[in-house]
Amino acid sequence: MTAVLRSTNYLSFKIPNEKDVHEYFKKVEARYWQLKHYLNFHLRTDEEILPWNTVYSKWQQSLLFISKDYVKKVPGCVSSFCKDLYNICDTFEGSIVRDSCEEFYNEFYQRNLDLQIAERIWQLDSTVFSTLKISEVLQVTQNKKRSMEYNEAESSSGKRTRHKHEFASESELGCT
Repeated sequence: MTAVLRSTNYLSFKIPNEKDVHEYFKKVEARYWQLKHYLNFHLRTDEEILPWNTVYSKWQQSLLFISKDYVKKVPGCVSSFCKDLYNICDTFEGSIVRDSCEEFYNEFYQRNLDLQIAERIWQLDSTVFSTLKISEVLQVTQNKKRSMEYNEAESSSGKRTRHKHEFASESELGCT
């Protein structure tokens, strides 16, 4: 059993502004309300990739809300379509599709987590590297300053004194 929108007149139908329905159903035409399209929308538009259970339950809640006719001005064929989409996941065929979508989504979710972890490690490494570089520069600067202070201290404490050197006098040289 597959869910089919029975009227071609409403293929382009979108839910009017309704707070209890996910944004997807307000932006995307009814012909694309299947789970795979919904997941694709999330993966392309969400800044933060949410866990499977959260995304799947929002999809189901929105479908249930529409199918129960809580949304004003929803054609009967659209609410029936939403009910079919909601119920199809409980069938054998639907559970296979749902499991396939879940596997695909979780793989993407895991890759995204791995990417976020890698980016965070890179940030930490670059921060640590920058900190080490700054520490190195400070250490070199301190060493130079100490060296200069030491040289200044040595030169100021070692006042110049005349050392009595033994030179031969003129008389000793026989110059007189």
